[in-house]
Amino acid sequence: MYGYRLEYSPIHLHYDEIFFGLQGHAIQTTGRDLNGLRLPVYFQLDSTANWYQPIAVYWTALVLSVAPLSDAAIRFPTVLVGTLNVVLTFYLARALLQSLAWATVAAVLLMLTPAHFIHSRVAMDYVYPLPFLLGWALWMVRFLDSRATRDVLIACSCLGLAFFSYIAGTALAPMYLLFTAALLASLNACRLVQAAIGAFALPIIAALGFIALYPDVVPHLMDKYGLIDSSAAGSSLDPLQRLRSSLTGYAVSDFMNRYWSFYSPGYLFVTGGSNLTNSTRAAGVFLPPLALLLLVGVVRSASEWRRRGAILLFGFCTAALPAALLPDYYAVDREMAKVPFAVVIATMGAAWLWRTPLARPVGAIVKVAAAVAALVALGYGTVTLAARGELSGSTPLLLVAAVAVFALGVAIERRRDWSPVVAISLVLVPFMFVPFHADYFDGYRLRASGWFGGNIRGALEDVIAREATAPEIHINTDIPYIRSYWKFYQAVYQREDLAEKTRFFDGRTIDLGTIRPGSLVLAAGDDPVTKGLAVQGELTPLSAIKDRADESDPVQFVVYRR
Repeated sequence: MYGYRLEYSPIHLHYDEIFFGLQGHAIQTTGRDLNGLRLPVYFQLDSTANWYQPIAVYWTALVLSVAPLSDAAIRFPTVLVGTLNVVLTFYLARALLQSLAWATVAAVLLMLTPAHFIHSRVAMDYVYPLPFLLGWALWMVRFLDSRATRDVLIACSCLGLAFFSYIAGTALAPMYLLFTAALLASLNACRLVQAAIGAFALPIIAALGFIALYPDVVPHLMDKYGLIDSSAAGSSLDPLQRLRSSLTGYAVSDFMNRYWSFYSPGYLFVTGGSNLTNSTRAAGVFLPPLALLLLVGVVRSASEWRRRGAILLFGFCTAALPAALLPDYYAVDREMAKVPFAVVIATMGAAWLWRTPLARPVGAIVKVAAAVAALVALGYGTVTLAARGELSGSTPLLLVAAVAVFALGVAIERRRDWSPVVAISLVLVPFMFVPFHADYFDGYRLRASGWFGGNIRGALEDVIAREATAPEIHINTDIPYIRSYWKFYQAVYQREDLAEKTRFFDGRTIDLGTIRPGSLVLAAGDDPVTKGLAVQGELTPLSAIKDRADESDPVQFVVYRR
């Protein structure tokens, strides 16, 4: 399900996907990154100050060793990571609940979680920390039963690898290590703390040599995410002064506001992330039926499962801390670590509700609620019928809801437990996933087009199809990241030879005298300079690139001939 039509939705490749695809292809073909460094520990973004963690690049390179470069091929490594997350969630839930059935429920719930589905289908590194953090949780739960040193070593080795997965994993891994040390101390196993630190540090030692050769990596990473100020004013401060300047009342208040926003019910269960690379905006991070189960699971984890519950709650509550340090609200991509922990907690809540007897009758309350819903439905229907001469579509939905509430109350009364609530919640999950899935492969594709850079692939394919009769290819650098896109699709179509006839120009200073007659010129559809030259007859439009052959669709790119 996760690997279905990867090239179709999302509709285009985001620039970050191009970056990971190009770097993975370079490592797979030459053993060096795009800057010529051999097997680096960190990867630099187009000779900028931005450095990225390595695991996604190396994993992409491994997959590309058996699959030809394509849009789908660079997304497939993330599909495999998402699948691994589902498997590890199954084993974690089974270790906690000692139940094959409930472990299966947890795995299916994660598989049908919108945020996990979305981020497991793009060639980005947001879900890459999850296998390592889940591995840590799984082996720490096993340690609580076995008290085996091996389990602690495996758990903390996972944390050391998480350090190289994604920037959020880099931030979370030391927090998890401190929690591990505290947990070991609470179990009178302080002798294992040194072993835990050693297992965590072993993978990190590999990075020290690279950082020694490139000392700007760490400051640039911290500056990129706003953890230090590299401006002229900020660079004159020592580290303690920078820390003091950032710990103002306003800064702490903003941090707390952002942190709480990541646990907002509307964000979690209704709208999801703040942009269309992270969310369809038609579904939340989770599907709504998980809300009650998650709430019950949080309460029970805090009271019944003691240290096991503490492991899950720690993962759930700390996941948003790195994201809250940045000025973006609702950036679900930066707190994906929350998702599997929330799913397992919800499963534990469902398991507890399933076996919990009814403490007191609820029939009267349910009947009153059903009657109120029915009266609201009839009243609203009467008002809309009188005002508009037609029955509102909400009226039958409210009536169905009233009947459902009444039936649920009757079922609870007869069984004398909460299992009907759990059953309905779990059954609703796949039913609510279906419209999300349908929208993801339909309306969302077009809604998200601009967030994924537009149909650059279509424009470059058009150029490649026409290049045989053109002495040169001129491409406007005003198109964001166009150099990388062009390099990627040259590699996809094995047309690296086109680099020799490619010229890049700044649309604001275009010099027609440098463009040979017959050359192809690619520019954005709304570029005023090339549009003006076309009106003057200096450039002849050949193709208008859109998402669809629909007159209402805006022209994104234009291919001209000189």
